[in-house]
Amino acid sequence: MTVTSGRNTLLSPDVGGGALYAASPHILTLDHLKKEARHLLYGLQRGDPHALRRCYAVDPFTDVANPALDHARFIIAREHGFRSWRKLREQLDTLAADC
Repeated sequence: MTVTSGRNTLLSPDVGGGALYAASPHILTLDHLKKEARHLLYGLQRGDPHALRRCYAVDPFTDVANPALDHARFIIAREHGFRSWRKLREQLDTLAADC
């Protein structure tokens, strides 16, 4: 079941949401993912070990000397099984349109 609220799309556990569902059992919204990307960016800027592990797990050769929000969004998308943030956002938009 997919529920939309404005521009947010909620995925419930009974949805076969593919990689998006399999990667995360909790309810995901675009706003949640944006907030997660900002949080990851702040962690990368501070040199937080958990944020660095997440970054290097996706791209082991990345330079985190000057991280950008785009890169944090890319990491989030890859963690959820998408090739890019744009593809992740398109999937959320498609799910929202299906409701």
